[in-house]
Amino acid sequence: PHPAPQPTPLPVVVDQLTKERLREAGIGVGMRVLDVGCGVGDLSLVTAELVGPKGRVIGVDRSHQAIRTAALQAAAAGRSNLFFTRRELAELQLDEPLDAVVGRLAAMQPADLQAAVRQLASWLKPGGPMVFEAPATP
Repeated sequence: PHPAPQPTPLPVVVDQLTKERLREAGIGVGMRVLDVGCGVGDLSLVTAELVGPKGRVIGVDRSHQAIRTAALQAAAAGRSNLFFTRRELAELQLDEPLDAVVGRLAAMQPADLQAAVRQLASWLKPGGPMVFEAPATP
């Protein structure tokens, strides 16, 4: 008898679903993307894979430890198109407009959500997508 197939680990399934949603939103090769509240960089890594070596992903988070872990993950994955910075969103300065903004809402907790969204939108090129994932609630 053949061994039963092993189930796909949940993080792999989540990454696959995330990639599909990001593609549907128009995120692809060569884009410059900001990952807001990037935490340890899971969404940043998925996004970096989609934008490819000619694209760029900038992960921003307020936690030193999260940024350190994210940078280690990016290095281990060989992602040279992925950069991380420890900043509050209000402190972030960008030198070029963004093609897209992504984030996981559970990780993004600005004091003033409306102001944060306005700031993010001001950095986007016209028509650029802003894509946030949120945990499902029953």
